[in-house]
Amino acid sequence: MDYEPIIITIYCSPFVDITEKIHILNTVLNSNDNDRTIIIGDFNAKSNVRSLKETDRRGEEVLNFISRWNITVVNDPNSIPTYSCTKHESWIDLTLTRNIDDRHIRERKVLDQETLSDHRLILTEVNFQKTGRTERRKILKLQDMKILDFKRDLKKFINTFPEADITSENREN
Repeated sequence: MDYEPIIITIYCSPFVDITEKIHILNTVLNSNDNDRTIIIGDFNAKSNVRSLKETDRRGEEVLNFISRWNITVVNDPNSIPTYSCTKHESWIDLTLTRNIDDRHIRERKVLDQETLSDHRLILTEVNFQKTGRTERRKILKLQDMKILDFKRDLKKFINTFPEADITSENREN
């Protein structure tokens, strides 16, 4: 591994204002602006990031935080809900990355196993070893697409290209 990422886990109680927790995350990212970061959290915030449900005030704060820091939401939009109780199901648990190439995220899935919680287990596999480039063709359609999904897919597509240094010898005039 050529770097050590910062890994943050966070719990935001549904009974407490989320603003203070977002402020703490902002402070950590301000202090480590260029560091690779993984945030895994139970935000207890409803947003249309991963479902068709309405966004609440807490969800707006989380979405603003994600946008401000150019964060990638790793959640699979087709996964089963991360929270399930007799009253309802929801996707209130998020896996977020910053300054991490999407190719390093091998897997993020919600496990459908019995737990002693209303929350399901979430498996996130990260591999920082160099991986070979795989040729793939990706068609991105803006029609009926959520902007964060588009941003994630576009970033994945861009990351399939190798890095190159632009010099006066190899640039076109």
